[in-house]
Amino acid sequence: MRPRGASAAIELLLLIRAGRISQSIGVVARLGVADHLTDGPRGADELAAAVGADPLSLHRLLRMLTEVGVFAEPARGRFALTPLGALLRSDEDASLRSMAMLLESPFLRDAWTNLIHTARTGDPAFDHTHGRHLFEHLGDHPDDAALFDRAMADVSRQLVATVVDVYDFGRFRTVVDVGGGNGALLAEILARHPGGRGILYDRPDVAGRARELLAAAGLDDRCEVIEGDFFVSVPAGGDAYLLTRVIHDWDDAPARRILANCRAVMRPDARLVLAEAVPRDGTGSLLAKLVDVEMLAIGGRERTEAEYRDLLAGAGLRLTQVIESDGQQSLIEAVPV
Repeated sequence: MRPRGASAAIELLLLIRAGRISQSIGVVARLGVADHLTDGPRGADELAAAVGADPLSLHRLLRMLTEVGVFAEPARGRFALTPLGALLRSDEDASLRSMAMLLESPFLRDAWTNLIHTARTGDPAFDHTHGRHLFEHLGDHPDDAALFDRAMADVSRQLVATVVDVYDFGRFRTVVDVGGGNGALLAEILARHPGGRGILYDRPDVAGRARELLAAAGLDDRCEVIEGDFFVSVPAGGDAYLLTRVIHDWDDAPARRILANCRAVMRPDARLVLAEAVPRDGTGSLLAKLVDVEMLAIGGRERTEAEYRDLLAGAGLRLTQVIESDGQQSLIEAVPV
């Protein structure tokens, strides 16, 4: 992104155009280009025929994306996968294809067009653009919701190992995964700790997929899936309450309501564990701060350690430690006051 010897103007122009890179990655992800490069380099014409694209247009997209390392061009007009491009394959365990497609999708992109509204007023650009909160929109648009869920599953797969590697869930008899999505994280926790039990709690439209995943993993006898709304209540009986990338979806008042509902059912010795990006002061946490601006556009926020301390205190909880994992995600532990 920063050519050697480039002037400040060239560097800034590259940053100004960085959104074009994201959009282009989303387009080749949607076309499924990476899936057709699994067996080695192919020409742009051959790829275009395979994915249903215009050959010249696809060549120009791929040529640009070689400059940022998503693809390689080992011979003129022939393209190959790089380690980055391989993550756009649909069959890759660590695939980010759906996330690339989500961030390229019109319903999110249109909200970003109105980010100036948020900058001026503090009101979410998504609500201003669509007349409703993101999750209300997803409830009425099943195709967008399906893509959103697949993208969140992409992120969940990225987080599973880092979360379970840095925190000892084995000391808890029952882990309640609040807003647990498809159940991948809870499944890994239970697989690593055969003596434990789990409760996955999420919306009815999500719970069915979690039941399927947990059953396929042979864990349905150790894990109960409960449908509900964490703004109303949270299941009792947990020794640990885990919320992964849930609190950042909401501004302080609704976030505090979710936390207070957890606090209401926690025993004195229970633990609350949040898996969230925690921006640090100064530089060095670009990804967390980029995600924070994404949340700014849709009505949520990433929070610093001090902000989490205050937010938790307002829900009757005391922050005990923050554990950094891979630099992208941190675990925030709290106990009842």
